Amino acid sequence: MAQIRLAVTEKVLHDPARVTLHMYADFLEKDARGFAAEIDGAVVAFNYANRTDESIWALFLALGFEGWGAGQAIATVGYRLTVRAEV
Repeated sequence: MAQIRLAVTEKVLHDPARVTLHMYADFLEKDARGFAAEIDGAVVAFNYANRTDESIWALFLALGFEGWGAGQAIATVGYRLTVRAEV
């Protein structure tokens, strides 16, 4: 997932050290849930949904997978399972 995050061309994270693996883990343990979308066994999109403020905190799509529906699908799943608490 870090590889996907660091490859984006919009909202570029100029200093990857500013967002550590510990920060991801801490956020997930306290306020969020994370979801990944796979195509042919490879992660192509991921998101974090925040249940405290009912938002999608992050959503990233691997380069070359635009238009495959993975971004839309993972946004919908993240919202339904985290914010609306649907099962």
